[in-house]
Amino acid sequence: MRVALVIDRFEPRRGGVEQWTWRFAEALARGGDEVLVVAKSFDPRYCDAVRPVPLPIISSRVATAAAAEEILRSLDADVIHDTGVGWYADVIQPHLGSRRAATRANLECLPAWRRPLRVASARWLPRDREFREIAARQFDGRPTDRGPKHILAVSEMVRRDLVRDYGLGPDSVRVIPHGIAPRRFDDPTGDRRQQIRHALGAGDDAVYLFVGHNYRLKGLGTLLISFANEIRTRGDGHLWVLGDRPAAAFRRQSRRLGIADRVKFLRYVPDTAPYFAAADVLVHPTRYDSYGLVIAEALAAGRPVVTTSRAGAAELIEPDRTGTVLDDPSDVPALSRAMQRALELSRDPDCRAAAAAAGRSRTFAENVAAIRDLYGEIAAARSGRRAA
Repeated sequence: MRVALVIDRFEPRRGGVEQWTWRFAEALARGGDEVLVVAKSFDPRYCDAVRPVPLPIISSRVATAAAAEEILRSLDADVIHDTGVGWYADVIQPHLGSRRAATRANLECLPAWRRPLRVASARWLPRDREFREIAARQFDGRPTDRGPKHILAVSEMVRRDLVRDYGLGPDSVRVIPHGIAPRRFDDPTGDRRQQIRHALGAGDDAVYLFVGHNYRLKGLGTLLISFANEIRTRGDGHLWVLGDRPAAAFRRQSRRLGIADRVKFLRYVPDTAPYFAAADVLVHPTRYDSYGLVIAEALAAGRPVVTTSRAGAAELIEPDRTGTVLDDPSDVPALSRAMQRALELSRDPDCRAAAAAAGRSRTFAENVAAIRDLYGEIAAARSGRRAA
C-alpha cells in the first residue's frame, strides 16, 4: 500500500506528533508499505524508511494546505493521512486535538488583563483566521473526490472536544488511542535507575519528573510553586525538567522560590525511558494535552502520575492507586497534596505493578494495527466505488 503522511515538519525532536509520525512511518515501512511524507522540512537522520515529499515554505497556512492538496493529487497514494496540516485527505487525525479547546487553554496561561485583548485580536489576526478556515474545511463533513473523510481522535477527551467544538456527530469520530512499546520501560535490575540518580546527585531523595516542551501550557509554573511547598514540608527532594524550549523565565521563578538548587533543567534527551525509571513520580499538570504520551510512559515504568482531566491519557489513571487526576490545573494546594500522595503510592509495590499494567495496556503495535485496519477499509471502499 502506498501511504502519504502529511505533517508540518518531519523532525522528531520537535515534539509528540513529530515523534509519533516518525515511529508510525517506520512501522508502516517495516510492514511493507511505501511511505511518502509530505512536509515543509525533514530531519535527514530520520528519513531512511520514507520518501520525503517537500512542501513549499509559505507563511500562509491556508496556502500551505492548498499546496499540499495539489501535491497529494499527483502522488497516486492509496491512503492520505493528514495530522492536522490540511483538508485533502482520507484520514484527518488532529494530533493537537481540538484547536478551539487548545486556544481556550492557552488563553488561561495569560494574565487576566490580557485575555480580553487576545480574544478580540483573534477575530482579525491572519493566523487565527487561517486556523478557523482550515478546521472548517477539515470538519465540514463533505467528502473529497477520494471519498469520505475519516476523523480520528487520539483519546475520548479529544472526541468529546471535536463533537462539542465543531458540531460533529458522536459517531463520526473514531477513537484510536496512542500506545507505547512496553519493553522500552523495563528495568528489572534497577541499573538504569541507579545510574541516572547517581549522575544527577539524587541519592535516596524523592524525585519528581516533568516532561514536556510547552512549559506554560503543560503547567511547569504551577508545578514549581507546588514543589517549593513540598520542599518546605519535607525538607528534601528534586525536580527534573525534561524539555527542549528556552527555560529562562522558569529558572528565574525557581530562584525566586528558593528551590534553584533542587530543580534541574535537563533539556532534550533522545530516550526518556531511563528518566522514568530513575524518578519516583511524573507530574504533568497540563492545561490541555490531546493525549499525553508521557503519562502512559511513566505508568509503564511503574511510576504514579499526577495530571489533570485536560489530558487524554488521564483515563488510564486509577485515582488513589496509580495517581491523581486534578480538575483545576491552577490549584496549587491540590497539586501539592497530590504530589505527596503520589510519592506514598510510589513506595507501594502493588501500586507500582498496577501503574505498569495500566501504562502497558495500550501498545504502539496495537495503535499501528488499528490504523492499518482503517486504511484497509478505505482502500476497499474506494475499490468498490470504482467497480460500481
